Amino acid sequence: MGRRPDDHRPVLTVPYRRYYRDEKNVTSMSIEHAYFLPDSLAIDGVIMPEKRSRGLYEVILYRIEEIEELSIICRFSVPDFSRLRIPEKDILREDACITVEIPDTRGIQRRASLAWNRKAIPFLPGVRGSGLYRSGIHAFIRDIRSGGRSFDFAMKLSIQGISSLSFAPPGQETTVRLRSSWPHPSFTGAYLPSTRKITKKGFEAGWKVSYFGRNFAQEFTDDKEVKPADTAFGAALYQPVDFYQKCVRGQVRLSVHIAHIPLLFSLRGVHGA
Repeated sequence: MGRRPDDHRPVLTVPYRRYYRDEKNVTSMSIEHAYFLPDSLAIDGVIMPEKRSRGLYEVILYRIEEIEELSIICRFSVPDFSRLRIPEKDILREDACITVEIPDTRGIQRRASLAWNRKAIPFLPGVRGSGLYRSGIHAFIRDIRSGGRSFDFAMKLSIQGISSLSFAPPGQETTVRLRSSWPHPSFTGAYLPSTRKITKKGFEAGWKVSYFGRNFAQEFTDDKEVKPADTAFGAALYQPVDFYQKCVRGQVRLSVHIAHIPLLFSLRGVHGA
């Protein structure tokens, strides 16, 4: 079962050839990657909670699946490689792909695909490039030439995890809307929701985050250190401690303290002799 299948950050990844000279003045070539973040990102999902027992404690699991899958919609501008000073002849456009970071892919419940400019493309396991994400999924879009100025991208995910769900804001504008029947949410991370409603029947929360609140650009390469996780935000399904749980935990602690009393007396007797 997935622990944290969260932090859903789509990025357009494009490999290119980079030439450099070594200490012996010999020209060598390596394959590097350029990363382009979306202009806009909209995420929408309904969290379905489920209680599970683990020893003396209860753990809150969540599922987002079936009709209410996690919806991710975003728009990318056609990449401008001149900003990264990458020559046109060195760009490997046919290997361009969309990469989505998911820290624990075990939480993905079914096969996923994306709609890229109205074309259905299946996702594959793993990430492309080594400078940004450690784990996730990717889909080859093969070519990023367009008669227009932007590409539309959409996908849905069926996922499950434990307690919390979080996201990072890669878009120039990122909006997230979450709903759940769980009445005890805890909002976590770098941004609090701009709108929220909490009742006995559950909660609804929405975030709207601008890229001015982060410290990295819309496009970069492998040699730039970028930490999107520092800007993550989301919601946790908080479990209030009721009177019964307090009594049980108190009895366990008391038993532990009583069990140590004879040992303490024995140690004192030895040292006092």
